[in-house]
Amino acid sequence: LSKTSHGAAQALRRLHDSGLIDIHALPKKETPKNTPIPDWAKRKVALNTAQQEAYQRIKDAVMENRFETLLLHGVTGSGKTEVYIEAVQLAQRQGRGALIIVPEIALTPQLIDRFAARLGVPLAVLHSALSKRDRWLAWQTLLDGRCQIAIGARSGIFAPISNVGVIIVDEEHDSSYKQSDS
Repeated sequence: LSKTSHGAAQALRRLHDSGLIDIHALPKKETPKNTPIPDWAKRKVALNTAQQEAYQRIKDAVMENRFETLLLHGVTGSGKTEVYIEAVQLAQRQGRGALIIVPEIALTPQLIDRFAARLGVPLAVLHSALSKRDRWLAWQTLLDGRCQIAIGARSGIFAPISNVGVIIVDEEHDSSYKQSDS
């Protein structure tokens, strides 16, 4: 108020001194640090026939706002990530959020780079290797709507994404997703 209205600071102090209001400082809205994105991550790739078929199944479910579990099968390097990116872009265009869960975030910085480069919007990264401050900032960007897309390890499933359109569990067969108590 004091920045937008001349004399507001004095009026607020008087109201506070008379016990009518409390004054609290709100934390500055910061955005987590983003690293520069390499040029190779920015390249647009045309989907091949198999990728287009997979994307169409996802698109149908998203457009109909229908929950559906789909398994995208392909060997490493077969282009699954391109389908994921297209699906997340579709959710974005629909004004919906997206969650990408990966088995080990520290091993997949290229995945983060590709999503960040192609989506062109803030991306909240959530994993245990980040500082508490960076995790908090990422969480806050999701809570206040500055970001609608999160990528993270297993704990990312708790990310506060509103109006989720797509959830991607990359490498869902990986043992790090499974509970292995004897």
